Amino acid sequence: MGPRTFVALDLETTGLNPKRDAIIEFGAVRVQGGTVQERFTSYINPGRPIPLRIQQITGIRPADVADAPPIEKIRPEILAFLRGNTAAIIAHNAAFDISFLNAAGVRVHVPVLDTYELATILLPDQDSYSLGELCRDLAIPLPLAHRAGHDAEATAALLMHLLAKVEALPPTTLEVLCAAAAESNWGPMLLFRDALEKSRTSSQWPATNTTPAAKESWPVIRKRTVQATDDQALATAVISAFGEDGPLAAEFGAGASIKFEHRAGQLEMARQVLDTLNRGDHTIIEAGTGTGKSLAYLLPAAAWAMVNDSRVVIATNTIPLQDQLLEQELPRVAQALAISLPAEASVSQHSIRAMALKGRAHYLCTRRLAHWLGDRTLAPLELRFLAKILIWLPHTQSGDLSELVIHDRREQELTAYVSSLADECNPQHCSARLAPGQRNRIGLEQFRDFYLENYGRAESAHLLVVNHALLLADVEANGRVLPAYEHLIVDEAHHLEAAATEQFSRQMDSRKLLALVAATAATAADQVLVPFLTDPRWGRLMRQLAADRRALQASIPEFFNMLQNFVLSHKDVRPRPGYPQRVALDSGLRTQPEWSEIEIEWDRTSQQLATLLGRLEELAAQLDAAQWWQEEDGPRGQFLRTLHRTHGELAGMLQATDEVILRLQPLDQDVSVAWLELNAKADAVVLCNAPVQVSEKLAANLFHHLRAVVLTGATLGTGDGFDFLRDRLGCWEASGMVIDSPFDYKRNVLLYMPSDMPMPDQHNYQQALEQAIMQAALAADGRTLVLFTNHSQLRITAEAVRAPLAAAGLPILQQGEGSRRRNLRDFRANPRAVLLGTGTYWEGIDLPGEQLVCLLIARLPFAVPSDPLFAARSRLYEDAFHEYALPDAVIRLRQGFGRLIRSATDRGVVVLLDSRLWQRRYGEVFLDALPACTTRHSPLWNLEESVDDWLRNAKGERLVASSYLPAQEFGDDW
Repeated sequence: MGPRTFVALDLETTGLNPKRDAIIEFGAVRVQGGTVQERFTSYINPGRPIPLRIQQITGIRPADVADAPPIEKIRPEILAFLRGNTAAIIAHNAAFDISFLNAAGVRVHVPVLDTYELATILLPDQDSYSLGELCRDLAIPLPLAHRAGHDAEATAALLMHLLAKVEALPPTTLEVLCAAAAESNWGPMLLFRDALEKSRTSSQWPATNTTPAAKESWPVIRKRTVQATDDQALATAVISAFGEDGPLAAEFGAGASIKFEHRAGQLEMARQVLDTLNRGDHTIIEAGTGTGKSLAYLLPAAAWAMVNDSRVVIATNTIPLQDQLLEQELPRVAQALAISLPAEASVSQHSIRAMALKGRAHYLCTRRLAHWLGDRTLAPLELRFLAKILIWLPHTQSGDLSELVIHDRREQELTAYVSSLADECNPQHCSARLAPGQRNRIGLEQFRDFYLENYGRAESAHLLVVNHALLLADVEANGRVLPAYEHLIVDEAHHLEAAATEQFSRQMDSRKLLALVAATAATAADQVLVPFLTDPRWGRLMRQLAADRRALQASIPEFFNMLQNFVLSHKDVRPRPGYPQRVALDSGLRTQPEWSEIEIEWDRTSQQLATLLGRLEELAAQLDAAQWWQEEDGPRGQFLRTLHRTHGELAGMLQATDEVILRLQPLDQDVSVAWLELNAKADAVVLCNAPVQVSEKLAANLFHHLRAVVLTGATLGTGDGFDFLRDRLGCWEASGMVIDSPFDYKRNVLLYMPSDMPMPDQHNYQQALEQAIMQAALAADGRTLVLFTNHSQLRITAEAVRAPLAAAGLPILQQGEGSRRRNLRDFRANPRAVLLGTGTYWEGIDLPGEQLVCLLIARLPFAVPSDPLFAARSRLYEDAFHEYALPDAVIRLRQGFGRLIRSATDRGVVVLLDSRLWQRRYGEVFLDALPACTTRHSPLWNLEESVDDWLRNAKGERLVASSYLPAQEFGDDW
């Protein structure tokens, strides 16, 4: 068979919706054997305006398409180019292009290959799968991105790169895929089948063993008591490690991207962490930006754990920080301690054992994967999932399924069928080796359960890095999730309450309920039951289960549709706002006549669920009586375990929904709060039930059991200490200390507050906000971040300032028009961009140096008073505003402020656009919590000049700090 012919194509359009938008440029190339044979490009008159944002992205102006042919005239040429001996159409994010071609009457009748989809399968280690990023990383020429002809040619080159990856796959992998695909029409199978056929005629082929080697186990830790002489040895080692000419400095030597700086605050924090571990204290340490807190707790924790042959758990909120600790910081720490720790001080030969651990559902069990695969033909979605696993499996060390690139929710749900399960997985069955020369259904010689392997290593780790969610899952499970530990460091500790609330909450929605009901169908239809269906008792039970299931599959959507309509009728709910909305299930709402109808409907549905559960119990009882449980690892034993698990999950969902719908917790108990949450598209509703307080549970089930605890972060205090944090987390006995940032904010930050800025509730505030953004962004020549507190204002503002800033060459990037990662990547790539964000954009963004020089904060980040959870917690305070809302907002403001200065040499302007800061008495609380900056109060018309002057004047000599305007009290604090 000769080389196939492919046609790669790309479109530029007026928008994203093929029903109302149109094509403005078509580009395609014909490729055979890796060589471009023919090219075709053309502008297309869309018959409608080209939005400014599209003009900015593509560079295509209205004049370019004014004399171009409409789609009707050029359609025959496009069809002629696509047809012929074309084996497949190639596109990046093909569904987008094909949908527009179909809408234009251009029908494709050959397989379609999506290079985005293929890249997520064959290149699992990529940070981004946009065409531009892939071309950059793979050295594929792309002279002009977002132009159809250039993008089409780059897509063709990308296909050739991916095709080489396919042809390099082991035959075993290709055989498993092709067997699972059978007659499937999934596009990529064209390439996999060709590669398998080629392998059968080729004498040169990679090794076929796709079983990854298991990680070496560590010896079990033997705890010992710290000797008095060890304290001094440890302290000396830590001090020497952080010395100006110490081992850490050597690790950041020539060739390092970051240079080591001796920082007094970092050493002070390291000493405090070591002292806390030695004495067994609980300590809160706020470490200002630039302290270097990661090294300040990681090195003393590693040294202490090594000397004591004990374990320290480190919990972070974000995955990037976990990766930073293990991949960047830990190797430096290990080398530094190998030098600074004297031999007699350590029982571990200076070998630090550190690893990350996630929840069980994150890890692959290859035995369950083989069971899921079975002997059936897979659907296209399942084939894509299987291909990703098989290609990734020989290379993964952790077996963490989150390493796979999965963006589709339905595909993500498949991980539940192949991940480790407590009631199914054990070393005996999930590590079984086949007879020599034999392979299982997925081409492996031995099964592996990666969770069991990782947990075994975690039992002997000195440093165990987890996220907040897993830490709190261990609290919820009374210590059955993590190996035993007595020493804990919590970084990003200001997130711990929210993480605990989420962990201890329950959510119920139609998708989850329907999935569990559907699981009973899979249970009832399992082949192991076939021999028993001739028995009248079994046949009757199967028919009853099927009838119950059909009834629930009709009634559950009806019930949740009633809930959705009920929420949409609420006076404060907006249709399709683009963000989730919450409605509290309080006594006032429950007295409405419509709620009574909901209760009646749920009562009917819950009775149906109870009946289904009764059938499952009857089936389980008969299987138990037939002693199916004896066949522990056979199909009968697996069936029985699945049956029990489905029953337990469904019963728990029923109970949780009953509690929310049919029972109202008395308000004076303040135990839990329930609400209905409408999603961003306003097409689905979720029932939520959360604890009002988590502090008591954290105090009793976490802090009370630990010998030493360090809670740290950059923004933990509220200006008057850590009482707010202690109250929220239940760490009432923890001492506290502040490590000031080493940055010179007075010299490097101008804090500008427009003296004539209207109050946020005044009619002219929005106009003043837009004017401020445009002035500041123009003066800073882009490089500007604007933080909002709600999505609606962000969208309104973006539309208002987009055209004026575009005329000056400053593009707008806004949250909601791309992922956070993509927006940040585009912002870094375009030095004149203006980024608008809310929510998660207030923290976790690192844009040092010239990437960000101007930060604007639209409003003080008060929580929404009507939010059900916030309102319920507010009722716990006598003065909810000053004791809860205000300190909560202060921490949020400090987080937002911290986006600007990320290194000692950074310089920029922060513009605060909420006049409550100087017109309300509580504004002083916010200002006192910020670092001492150079401040200026001046009218709005002077903002552009002040920003320009500050950024041009390297020393800031022409601006001096001015006093704050007198505070005034304007009515209610809220």
